[in-house]
Amino acid sequence: MCSSTFVDEAHLLDDAALEELRLMTNADYDRQSPITLILLGQPVLRHRLKSPNFEALSQRLRYRYCLEGLDQDETIRYIQLRLSAAGVPLELFSQDALLLIFQLSEGVLRRVNNLCSLALLKVKTQKNATIDAAFIKEIAELD
Repeated sequence: MCSSTFVDEAHLLDDAALEELRLMTNADYDRQSPITLILLGQPVLRHRLKSPNFEALSQRLRYRYCLEGLDQDETIRYIQLRLSAAGVPLELFSQDALLLIFQLSEGVLRRVNNLCSLALLKVKTQKNATIDAAFIKEIAELD
């Protein structure tokens, strides 16, 4: 019988825990896979698994997938869609602010959301009419 194990935030596991996962995948490996192991984590996990210390575990991972960030146009459309859904005027973010958000976030949605949320919170307290690149630079330094 095969069981499934999901490990979220696997990049935070220490070396001993990763070794335990390797041992779990080792039992009766020639006959059948005793476990379906799914590791979810930040890109640093991929780098750790490439190190010689984890070669045996890495060899047992059959499929790999890395979710890349959005490109510049997708990032801008994403921000505009979220603003529209929230009833916020699209003009609130200047074009240079949107471009800088993309550059700083590299299109990674969590970073995009964090920058935009922080900008929206801060702009409300300052009662600015628009969020420009200088404003984004300022809040990025706070983050």
